[in-house]
Amino acid sequence: MLGKPVDRERALVLLALALPLAAAGCASALPNQAGTGSASDATARITVGVGATKGYVSQAIVHRWVAADIVRFDLSLADAQAPGTVVASTSVPARGGQAEAMFSHLRAGHRYLVSILALGNVGATARMPLQTLDTQTATTVELDFTAAQNLADALQATASVTLDSAPFAGSLTIDANPPAGTATVSASLFDAQDPAHLLDAQTFGGSPGAIVFHGLAAGVSYLTALTAYQDSDRGVEIATASAAPFSFDPQATDLSTTAAEAASRWSPWQLASPSR
Repeated sequence: MLGKPVDRERALVLLALALPLAAAGCASALPNQAGTGSASDATARITVGVGATKGYVSQAIVHRWVAADIVRFDLSLADAQAPGTVVASTSVPARGGQAEAMFSHLRAGHRYLVSILALGNVGATARMPLQTLDTQTATTVELDFTAAQNLADALQATASVTLDSAPFAGSLTIDANPPAGTATVSASLFDAQDPAHLLDAQTFGGSPGAIVFHGLAAGVSYLTALTAYQDSDRGVEIATASAAPFSFDPQATDLSTTAAEAASRWSPWQLASPSR
């Protein structure tokens, strides 16, 4: 533990993401920094957990941050009356997304704010550089020792660290082999939950080839529809095809940004016969 022990002038702040750990870090707030007020044997316990994961957002790659990626927690203690003034700080290792930390020499009759940062990398790999994993949502905990009556000698609070959402943009390739006599093929992309809403459309020549749709989101079920035309101005339809519904799994921690599907067999376009 950092700092000089002082009898009857200490407070304990415990952090746990799920279950207590034996390993712990500690730090002290200096008496002349932590503010005025009478000494107390107050303790404050903070339980911290990882909240609902944000998953993926559009535009980039593949790994979603999870609790197992956290290498350590950085904690900063500030006077609530001057939030930018840090009076003590500590870093504690996280094992499996769990940690404990301790602050001592806090003052009764005072309010403090603890700011928490989660640092890590993919798989909590020790040899890899660390980055802050919760930049999008700040995590703070208030420790309030100002109760005028029945001064509590033990406080308990909870905090939920929200790990950042991971950028994602998928590409779906549809292999198509249009029938003989095809001059033009059109390809359309739809959301399976809203098939009336066209998301993307492409037109290409009648030779066999691959159709690629870019910028797809995780967790959306996509439908594709192909139409073969006899002429270049898409006047006469001769056949249609489609691909099975496809989605990038939003529950996956590591998610590939590319996928390929084969189009179904082409079905001849049936013209309506004149009534007799």
